[in-house]
Amino acid sequence: MSQAPHTPLVFAVASGKGGVGKTFFSVHLALLARMMKPRVLLIDGDLGLSNVEVAMGLHPRHHLGDVLSGSKRIHEAVTVHPKSGLHILAGGAGVRELADLTAERRHTIGTLLEESFREYDVVVIDAGAGVHPAVMFLVELAAMPVVVTTREPQSMADAYSFLKLASTTGRHREFHMVMNQIDDEKSARDAFARLSEVVGRFLPVRLRLVGVVPDDNAVTDAGYRRRSLFDLNFTPPAARAVWTIGEQLLEAAARSAAEAANQACAG
Repeated sequence: MSQAPHTPLVFAVASGKGGVGKTFFSVHLALLARMMKPRVLLIDGDLGLSNVEVAMGLHPRHHLGDVLSGSKRIHEAVTVHPKSGLHILAGGAGVRELADLTAERRHTIGTLLEESFREYDVVVIDAGAGVHPAVMFLVELAAMPVVVTTREPQSMADAYSFLKLASTTGRHREFHMVMNQIDDEKSARDAFARLSEVVGRFLPVRLRLVGVVPDDNAVTDAGYRRRSLFDLNFTPPAARAVWTIGEQLLEAAARSAAEAANQACAG
């Protein structure tokens, strides 16, 4: 019986459009994972916008481009968040460079990144918004893709466009969805049901709703102060919702990884 290699839990958080709280959710998922695991990496893959670094109040010296060029390995290019101990890999120009690479080169880089991921217990990729080739590349690296949306019709339509393109790679058969900035949970769940029905009818993937995050002024306040909702003693409704959703995602990913490891050992 062979020994299965260490397999990290790798998430990619994406969205069909910007402004739906994707980076907010990525940061909090990574922070939650860090409370449970010693080695957690958050990658800013948001097309050079540096949203993660701003949210965390960091000024990284290195970024993903250094990893792509081969001058740094991931553990050498990360910035460690002083309070949480979370490792953060800035995106910078590196994310845009992914779009200009040949398919063969992207495959090589993907293999190198996946090998580096084994140094961690959990990896969260803030994969950016839309259907840019760099976004799709980062989503393909993950074992569990998460789509963040609001119930706004345009946001739902853009989420469908993302799922339509992502489904063509065959990498994922299930996508987990988080509905954010929700002021009416029933309407949000109804909107999800309609989207899920269309996805089931026209796309070869399943869509699973893992939770709804309520609209909460504490999110804006925490952003201004460059603090996480978890710094507020979990009293804001959004903090409790994100915690519950994050736990579900981590548990589901752990089950999938365990099943894969058992199959590898059996083989």
